[in-house]
Amino acid sequence: MSYSSRLFTEIREMDASNYDSIERVEYSMMDYINDLIDWSSLDEMEKANVRLNLPLVEWNYQAYKLIGYLKEHQPNPILSGRNYSQTDILNFLK
Repeated sequence: MSYSSRLFTEIREMDASNYDSIERVEYSMMDYINDLIDWSSLDEMEKANVRLNLPLVEWNYQAYKLIGYLKEHQPNPILSGRNYSQTDILNFLK
C-alpha cells in the first residue's frame, strides 16, 4: 500500500470532533491542492492515486492534512530552476 493510500485511509477516519473549525473545502483550496499535485515530486502513479482519492476530501481539516503531505513532496525551488525568493535562498543555505 502506497503512502498516499494510507494517507487517504487516515483522512477518511479523521474525527471531526478534534477540530475547532469545521467547514467544507472551498474551490480555491481544491485548486491549490491540484497545483501542489502538479508541482510535486511524486511519481506519476502516486499523483494519479492522489487525484483518484480527492473526492474523499470534503472538509477543511482533511484538506490541511493533504496539503501538508503535498508540501513535503515539493521540489526545492532553487535546485529545480523554478522562481524563488531571497527567503528560499536563505532557507537553502541553512
